[in-house]
Amino acid sequence: MQEFRDIMKEIQFISTLEHPNAVKHYGSYVKGQYIWMAMEFCLGSASDLLDVFKEGLTEQDIAAIIGETAEALAYLHKNNKIHR
Repeated sequence: MQEFRDIMKEIQFISTLEHPNAVKHYGSYVKGQYIWMAMEFCLGSASDLLDVFKEGLTEQDIAAIIGETAEALAYLHKNNKIHR
């Protein structure tokens, strides 16, 4: 039961996020013993980029990824939230 409460707390947290660099939460549904979450589709990750571009990322690419990540973290911190 504590696990369910923890998941619901996480869902409440992510449903409040409104930032272009945060995945959107569209809704959650409980069916039986499962919780289904409808979330924004993310095309890929930095790891996926490394798989596509075998020689690695340029310094400019890395700076763009880190910059957008820092913007999202700043948004969270401004709203008294932390990313673990």
